[in-house]
Amino acid sequence: MNHLRDKPASDFFSSLLILSMVAALQAPVILMSQNRQASRDRLAAALDYEINLKAEVEIMALHDKLDRLRTDRIEAMIGAQTVQIAAMDTDLRALLADRSGSRGDDAVRRTETGR
Repeated sequence: MNHLRDKPASDFFSSLLILSMVAALQAPVILMSQNRQASRDRLAAALDYEINLKAEVEIMALHDKLDRLRTDRIEAMIGAQTVQIAAMDTDLRALLADRSGSRGDDAVRRTETGR
């Protein structure tokens, strides 16, 4: 600590003055670089927003397309089921007609044979 007492006070003041001048010169440069970085960040945020907006629009379009495909598929299935039900109805009516006709024939045979 003796070497600090030996130094004159003017050396401390001169070093303090030099450090203050360096800080005064650095401050505007640092502020300008921060402003530039902030403008870059704003531009990046705006670009990110546009990209996210476009992605959202694309996702909505895909949802609409999937909904249309599902609707078309369901309508096709309902149409196929309607055709199948009509065919089954026709087959059932024919089967019932055959059964009622054969019962009538059995009744005629029974009366003819006497049973």
